[in-house]
Amino acid sequence: MSERIWIYDSTLFAGDHAPGHSMRAEDKPRMAEALDRMGVDIIEAGMPDDDSDIESIRRVAQVLHGAKISIICRTRPEDIMAAAQISRRAPRVRLNVFTAVSPQHMKHRLNMDAAETLAVIRNGITAARAHAEDVQWTAEDATRAEPEFLCRAIETAIRAGASTINIADSVGYGVPAEMAQIVQMVKNRVPDIDRAVLSVDCPNDLGLALANSLAALDAGARQVTVTLGGIGARAGHAALEEVVMAIRTRQDRLAYETGVVSEYLAPAAKLLGELTGFTPQPSKPVIGLNVFSQESGIHLDGRAYDVMTPESVGRDKSELVLGKYSGRSFFRAKLRTLGFELDDTALDAAYARFQDFAERRRKVSDEDLRVIVTATEGLPRERVTFVGLGVKSGSFGPQEAELEIDMDGQRQKARAMGKGPVDACFKAMRILVPHDDVILTHYELKALTQGSDAKGEVNVRLSGGGHSYNGIGIDPDVIVASVRAYIDALNRMLAGRDAENHHQNA
Repeated sequence: MSERIWIYDSTLFAGDHAPGHSMRAEDKPRMAEALDRMGVDIIEAGMPDDDSDIESIRRVAQVLHGAKISIICRTRPEDIMAAAQISRRAPRVRLNVFTAVSPQHMKHRLNMDAAETLAVIRNGITAARAHAEDVQWTAEDATRAEPEFLCRAIETAIRAGASTINIADSVGYGVPAEMAQIVQMVKNRVPDIDRAVLSVDCPNDLGLALANSLAALDAGARQVTVTLGGIGARAGHAALEEVVMAIRTRQDRLAYETGVVSEYLAPAAKLLGELTGFTPQPSKPVIGLNVFSQESGIHLDGRAYDVMTPESVGRDKSELVLGKYSGRSFFRAKLRTLGFELDDTALDAAYARFQDFAERRRKVSDEDLRVIVTATEGLPRERVTFVGLGVKSGSFGPQEAELEIDMDGQRQKARAMGKGPVDACFKAMRILVPHDDVILTHYELKALTQGSDAKGEVNVRLSGGGHSYNGIGIDPDVIVASVRAYIDALNRMLAGRDAENHHQNA
């Protein structure tokens, strides 16, 4: 029988310290509901520093049905009392009391010696136990603590009433063998260690958060601190989805089980993005956009390279993407799925056009393929090109855009107003190139470089009639980048429709 691993999620607290990605107080209950629905065991809601923090924690507690709420607090009496007041209204609560145990923190931050630190631990946990049955003690910066003192501190915490001992690698300093060694040392040297659950908290400063967490589990830890998407201060924390899916995928080596329903991982990550603006890298394990997409080359059958199914994390089916590394065999197979059956001569010519196109594009869509196959006289020219743009923006009055393009060799200009400068530009585009049967279904802006003069990249998608057309635009002016992306998508749409008309008339 697999051993149970407890998932301690700190997305609402540690994750909220991710620079530029903090959550509003009213958004935290929504995120908590998603984590609770997923089956996370304990949700760390925050630290009661002030009235707004206390109210935020209370609101989170009200929406939880299965998960236990955890309130983190220092060993100061006023912190513990504030947490205790919240705990009286919560049916399932844990108080997480933390104390720094490394020489660096004890000397320079706490200004305490070993004996004073042990007394603080004892008094803090005793005070917490007076208000809550479930008390966790976190040994802050444990990986840099003196081994003998760490064991004494843990022994003190257990005798004072802590039922969970959390070994925190607070600065992301540990490596897997070291984390395993610390856990084994604690299990072997601390009296009554079997009275507490051993936990680890592994930040990702050296990119070892997952490896450190799994090494600690192998050594005997039975709780892991995580955040969704691995978000958090500096380089973040062990990612909830990575820990859960590593255990689920490698049952041959990781004979554990969690209470997390992994099919909720991707939807929860999407919600996190909506609430915080956090967008994981495309290659981010488990939840990244590219995890179940592969550019076909030697990877003709993507299923042979998937170690987990997209459905297991709440994603759609795997996708093989055509790109410059794709070979003729996959190119032919892909064309057959679109209804094209070419002889060898026509395939060679189409494949040559495809390679030329793929060198200039990051991704080749099905609509692009239809154009490539039917463009027997070469790839179509771009019918629409950007000429110039002027916008009126700001908080005073309506936003307005004057856009000039070249359409089939003819200069055209239009003016439009909208709900913001981008909306005004897109409305002007619709005046210049009518396409009422197509709507904008995706718009994404990101910075390619840093600083106030950073280049912006915009990705858009136009959809209609069962087809989708993607466009990319890059420019230091994000409004211009938006227009260039829209024009790129329009050119793909026009090329696709021209190719379809040519195919029907042939």
